[in-house]
Amino acid sequence: MGAISVHAVDIAAGLPAAGLRVDLVHHAAEGPVWLLQGGLTDAAGMIGVPNEARGRFEAVFHLGDYQRAAGRDGPLFQEVLVFAFGIDDPGRHHHLPLKFTPFGQSLFLTH
Repeated sequence: MGAISVHAVDIAAGLPAAGLRVDLVHHAAEGPVWLLQGGLTDAAGMIGVPNEARGRFEAVFHLGDYQRAAGRDGPLFQEVLVFAFGIDDPGRHHHLPLKFTPFGQSLFLTH
C-alpha cells in the first residue's frame, strides 16, 4: 500500500513545524473532491496518510495560522500554500518535504 507523507520545517525558527495544519485532498475523477487527511503535524513536523488512489491531489498548508501561533505579528506574506500534484502509481510512497520562512518556501514531490 502506498502513502502520502509531509515533513515541514520552519527554517526561520530552525525547528520542525510542529502544529502546522495540513489538509491532503483528492480530486476523484469519478466524483467529488474528498479529504484524505486533515490535521496538525507532530513534534517532528510530520503528517501522513495511507493512499490507494490515482489522480490529482492537493496538499494545503495553513502557514498563516502557524505563523501567528508562533508569535509572528504583522501582515503575513503567505496565508495558505496549495501544492497540486498527481499520482499515477498509488502503490508507491509519495513524500512532500516543505521548508519555509515567513517570506518563502521550498516544496517538491519525491518517491
